[in-house]
Amino acid sequence: MAGCGRGGTSCKVGEVVVSGAAVPEGATNFGDQIALLDVQLDPPTLVPGGQQNVTVQWQALASLSDDYTVFVQVVNSGGVVVQVDSWPLQGTYPTSQWRIGEVIRDPYLLYLPAELPEDNYQLLIGLYRLADLQRVPVLAEQGFPVDDKATFPLAK
Repeated sequence: MAGCGRGGTSCKVGEVVVSGAAVPEGATNFGDQIALLDVQLDPPTLVPGGQQNVTVQWQALASLSDDYTVFVQVVNSGGVVVQVDSWPLQGTYPTSQWRIGEVIRDPYLLYLPAELPEDNYQLLIGLYRLADLQRVPVLAEQGFPVDDKATFPLAK
């Protein structure tokens, strides 16, 4: 870039600082902010009238200024069967307090209805900002949005 400064052939226009953690392999990337590392189900199958323990393992990829609400849903072809929405760790550990690289084990308890008709069931997990209900997008490896939730098949 000729002409920048006196007789110079280049000039400094600014610095780029990259901070944060890389998305772990196999994780679901929520907006380059939070990675969903793992989901554990106990019991591993849906039991009509039973309780479904869902433990989500998150990792903070960046410093977060927003407090995101987590949604955990069981859905079938008719829509949402059961849903829980909460800040992480039953509301006790908002995402704005997470440290970059920190891994959080976040449990949820779903009470299933007594009637669970034969159908295909899925577990949906995502994050949103409560103030405007804006969901955090799931990003493809190339960085473009592909969804607004992670989806897992469930067995009944």
